[in-house]
Amino acid sequence: MVDSRESRGCVLVVEDDPEGLCYFETSLRTAGFQTLTAKSAFEAERTCQTHGFNQIDAVLTDFRMPERTGLELLQWIQDKDPSLATVVVTAQGEKELVKRTLDLGGAGFLEKPIQHKPLVDAMERAVDRTRRQRRVLSSARALDDASVVDHQLNSYIPDSLRERFRLSYLPLHKMGGDFINVWTVDNDNRLMILVGDVSGHDLRSAYVAAYFQGIFRGHVESGSALETSLHSFNNQLIREAAVVPSTLAMSWFEIDYTQQLLTVYNCGFPPFYLSDANGSVRRGQLGTHPLGWFENLPLAKQEVPLEKATFLHIFTDGVVDYADQLGINPLSLAYRLSRGTIPAGDANQPPPPDDILCLTYQLQPITSVNNTFEPIIDEQYSGAEYVHVDNLQSVWRRSLQYALEEDLIGDRLYDLLICIREGMLNALIHGCAGSSEKFCHLLISYNREANCVRVRIDDPGKGHNFKISERLRDLDNLPEGRQLGLGIVQHLSDEFNIENKGTSLVFDFYVTPEEAPTN
Repeated sequence: MVDSRESRGCVLVVEDDPEGLCYFETSLRTAGFQTLTAKSAFEAERTCQTHGFNQIDAVLTDFRMPERTGLELLQWIQDKDPSLATVVVTAQGEKELVKRTLDLGGAGFLEKPIQHKPLVDAMERAVDRTRRQRRVLSSARALDDASVVDHQLNSYIPDSLRERFRLSYLPLHKMGGDFINVWTVDNDNRLMILVGDVSGHDLRSAYVAAYFQGIFRGHVESGSALETSLHSFNNQLIREAAVVPSTLAMSWFEIDYTQQLLTVYNCGFPPFYLSDANGSVRRGQLGTHPLGWFENLPLAKQEVPLEKATFLHIFTDGVVDYADQLGINPLSLAYRLSRGTIPAGDANQPPPPDDILCLTYQLQPITSVNNTFEPIIDEQYSGAEYVHVDNLQSVWRRSLQYALEEDLIGDRLYDLLICIREGMLNALIHGCAGSSEKFCHLLISYNREANCVRVRIDDPGKGHNFKISERLRDLDNLPEGRQLGLGIVQHLSDEFNIENKGTSLVFDFYVTPEEAPTN
């Protein structure tokens, strides 16, 4: 085995002329190189395989040799080990061969006759190039290995809990970015979910993420004050900002099954959502600023009774940013992602601008969540936005097509959009009186098992004391046609209900009409 660590490097010399081979070998050895020799391209290939490419630091080969040329050997070496630099010896005037040498990735060429110093200089450069390229490749392989571990650590969920999680984690870089860590305490009576997003995507960001997860988990499991841990880490990031600035957005969830209580600390994360089997939604508070921004870290503890909640929905701001880029509601994107569909950019749909992490956690046993609704659009609109209803409808259309997939809903989408539009116009114009200071709420959810879309529209109006069903029976005598839009909704939808004295409209729309229940 050749050991070139104590020399200027090991050079494989390939030359079919005995005198030329002797000259090259003697000249290189005199200059402190180790050498291996071969009299043909085939012999050179056997030498590379016998000794191992990693034992050879450069190749010097004549171009004109019988059976196979030096360029063919160069091509073979590039296929086997592109980091191994090769210098080709040519005759004077062979400019086209020189060009082909460089095009094939050669480290250079030497024109005959070759003097000692140019030969030594060329091979010294070739050895240096090989060693630099191998260091780069070694670092890249180490980074690849580290990134595998990093991504595994950043999406850790115990096997015993995986059946309750639907997780979509799409990191755009090898290091850093979003992470999730899940564990239980008190004999599985409490579940902890830690999600975060570190600024940057390098080794330092990965270290910050891993260090924070370990410190945070240690504090929680030891019973230490959580606020103290967050303030301490915040101050540490601020102290180090002068060296390498880094910030961390995080959100921590504790689910206490005994007390049926959800406790949340949110620093820089989008709001979470709790949904029940009927599709009703409770939205968490928007987070305060991330760790590492300011010395004064405001901590807002949220405590939310679980009551009849079925799902907990969490996603990072990468989902919000991508949804905004696509012109859809973030819940529509989160629903699609949680169902295992990762978006791939094409000419009409750009790739995600940042890492994506979203998850849906089943708060109830699997047998209890069948035939349930999940939110796909949740928005509030001021009454003044009725003048922009066409733009709003475009967002609803794109969101529904993305969440449900256009092939699934087909032409029924347009009947559904008419119903949403008419219901929202009624709420914006009448319930909100067209005022910019009054808001109505649109919630759209989807039941995958029943293939049913449920729409709920709530407005702040006073309601009414008449029976809407009677008015809708006599459409010709409606006062100023004010309930005509609701009549359209009742006609096109499969189930239609008006609640809270007319301030709430709920209707179901089966994507496949034959699946609608018969009355």
